[in-house]
Amino acid sequence: MAGGPEDDITALARSSWRRVLSMARGMELFVDRPCMESLHWALGDAAAFESGVINVRPFPCAASALRVVPEAMFVVCLPLSTSGALRETLSSSGLHRCVIATTVSHGAHVEIFGATAGPEAETNPHFLFKHLEEKIRGWLGSKDATVKVLHVPGLSFAPVVHGFLFTPAFSSMSPLLPSDLGPINSSRPAKKHFKSLAELDVHALPSGFHKALCLLASTMEDVLSALDVREECFFVGPTARLTALKLADSANSRVRRKNALNRASVVFLDRSLDLAGAVAHHGDTLADRILDLLPRLPGGHTADVAVNIVALTSVVPGDWGPEVVVPGCIAQSQPAGRLSLWESMMLSKQKEALMEVRRQLVEGAGKAGLPIRTSIGKVTADQLECYVRAFRSDWDLCVSHAGLLQLGLATVQALRSPRANHRDTLLGAEKLLLQSLRNGDIPKVLLQLGSRLQHSGGHGDFSPLDIILLLTYVYSLSGAEALNGGEEQELAEAELCKALFHALGDSCRLWGSLEDGTGEMPGAEEKATWLRGLFVKLRGVAQAPSSLHHFRIYEHGDSTHQALYHPLIKQVLNEALSPEQAERSDLEHMTSGLTDLLKTGFGMFMKVTRPKPSDHPLIIIFVVGGVTPGEVKLVHDTLMTRKPSHQVILLSTRLLRPSDVPPLIFSDDRLEPIFDF
Repeated sequence: MAGGPEDDITALARSSWRRVLSMARGMELFVDRPCMESLHWALGDAAAFESGVINVRPFPCAASALRVVPEAMFVVCLPLSTSGALRETLSSSGLHRCVIATTVSHGAHVEIFGATAGPEAETNPHFLFKHLEEKIRGWLGSKDATVKVLHVPGLSFAPVVHGFLFTPAFSSMSPLLPSDLGPINSSRPAKKHFKSLAELDVHALPSGFHKALCLLASTMEDVLSALDVREECFFVGPTARLTALKLADSANSRVRRKNALNRASVVFLDRSLDLAGAVAHHGDTLADRILDLLPRLPGGHTADVAVNIVALTSVVPGDWGPEVVVPGCIAQSQPAGRLSLWESMMLSKQKEALMEVRRQLVEGAGKAGLPIRTSIGKVTADQLECYVRAFRSDWDLCVSHAGLLQLGLATVQALRSPRANHRDTLLGAEKLLLQSLRNGDIPKVLLQLGSRLQHSGGHGDFSPLDIILLLTYVYSLSGAEALNGGEEQELAEAELCKALFHALGDSCRLWGSLEDGTGEMPGAEEKATWLRGLFVKLRGVAQAPSSLHHFRIYEHGDSTHQALYHPLIKQVLNEALSPEQAERSDLEHMTSGLTDLLKTGFGMFMKVTRPKPSDHPLIIIFVVGGVTPGEVKLVHDTLMTRKPSHQVILLSTRLLRPSDVPPLIFSDDRLEPIFDF
């Protein structure tokens, strides 16, 4: 994944943003949060101003922001509704020229809003966009206003390192769990209840989840169309199956597949089948540590972190707070040298990455003629900070080495983080739990966790959030065993639930689902109900891997062998790259079109070779629910070991750190609309 030219999707993302910024030259640019995050990773925040954009503002915005602006461009990841924030903003503006770029295709708009194509669709394939342009002229109060609505593919993707991108617009999307069947079935007659997620069809999904799935399939369709490929879809997991089905059934997909010149395999994978890897702290990369220990970058970023760059200024830390200086970040889009350092931090072992940070700082200082004392041996935070501070004497050097200095300071702050020791304590607990689960004594494990819970008095090793992370780890690894504990396990869960209730106290907050709209904590009854629901969802976490027959993430040890965790993404990648046809595989092929159906039918009477991901030169793996930096490295290491002839691109809905997982899995609105339609 590292090195070499840009992968095809990264090239698409960057060229799409350059196109948008060239169109916005001389205008004010309004960008919604997910697209702003994509721009941040694709070209960097300064790219807009370097392209001649007058100003960049967040969208939605106050109506007053547009009253004195004659020309503006909007970039959004949402379908363009004729109601909501867009109408409210434009109706109060004084715009004479308005350009709106959306990541959502015209076809997806038609499907989501149920628009009916009349005779005009034959002569105007983008009839819905034309209708919207007329509506906008009405909102602006001028029939002479210049209005353009267009679809720009590629803006949804944020490139992190070579071969890995995530989609900020889908950062809150999480795969379905078996425990979600209850809410889904509650609106259906008893005779039509689904017994498992494998029985679900797309139209039975809650409205918001269905629309999000439509948008995800549309996003993938845009990419495949831009790459001019005909894909074979494969899936592992129920939500992955629905996503592959949605992509296969798209009218645009059918047309593209008939005419495409290139071939690719697309593998959709559910994060919910391996949540142990998502909540664990075993990632051995410097990026893992930085992303986990540093605070999020302000502005709604889901991946990047805020780097305190006060050390590069004359501000005295004791006199002013760090908020006086705008924070730095770790996203690197250029130049090549800084990209190689960031890739080393993502894809190398932590010790190797630390040595590379020191080497580049020393090399940069040496070329600039700065007086520094080089050292060998162990890399320390004090040593790195000394090298960084050497650049402070020359502002031009700070600017030209900004990427390197931000990565250096991020490393210093991660090494010095007061949470670093606690992170290591959690890692130690995870290692003990991995071995303790060999005996299948889940009740005993639950009681041990309860004994280490930190109460309001301050005693105990772990906070309620830590315990929830460890519980997710336990239930995900245990699988079906966590469902067979009987009365003893129910009692242990009740005891732990009671301990969590008291540990939360009256002022402790975990995340939004425990708060009402005013930001105040709910009463005791609401909190108790939420905690009972927590264990229902934990059982759903344990039940999720039961659909797998071949892949196993947990290997029980014995008296001579330790228990082992096997990351699911590595198993899927190895099978996707294998030229052999597996006799029994959890990596299923999604049939599409008459040809595939005929092959399936003939397969009942004669031997027919089923498609394999390795049949095509490009393999795209899309993980619904997020991947960790450690898993990005794992994919890279696997490719470096196997040295396949295939190009492999890893995509996901977000770049995860352990604390991101509980809101995705346990929030009460996980089935509610993800986007504001």
